[in-house]
Amino acid sequence: MINTTVEIAVDCREWYLIDKNIEGICQETITKVFENGTIPLRSSKREIGLLLTTNDRMVDLNKMYRKKNTPTNVLSFPNGLQRFDETPIFLGDIAIGYSVTLEESIEANLPFLSHMQHLLVHGCLHLLGFDHEETDEAEEMERVEIKILRDLNIDDPYDLSARSNNKL
Repeated sequence: MINTTVEIAVDCREWYLIDKNIEGICQETITKVFENGTIPLRSSKREIGLLLTTNDRMVDLNKMYRKKNTPTNVLSFPNGLQRFDETPIFLGDIAIGYSVTLEESIEANLPFLSHMQHLLVHGCLHLLGFDHEETDEAEEMERVEIKILRDLNIDDPYDLSARSNNKL
């Protein structure tokens, strides 16, 4: 049995306008990341912190940790001290900015929740050591993202032909 503890903080009320059960959606999404079987973790216990926040907060975080004075959609802060035995593993923190996520979903003609879940999956994969600096790394990360999103009944976000049928 997989035991994933997610501490969720929501400091932007607009997230609740999208769905009153936004925390439940995030918990389900994160659980799917670990249940998909693609990621070989020996421990059945893991912990993640998640912040659903504003653009202003994302600017502050991006500036502090990446030296970029702009908002961004998702930031991941891997713990780097993972222990792969049966003790709980604190994998790290993820922050997702509401307004950038909304703008991107509109521009890409994607449902907001689907896009947010994709960002959350992406952030979780970064906590697990995935990266996209090199082409082969990016292709592997996308392949895993697509598989997890499919398990969540979300279309492939990289398939541009599927976007024309989506509604916000």
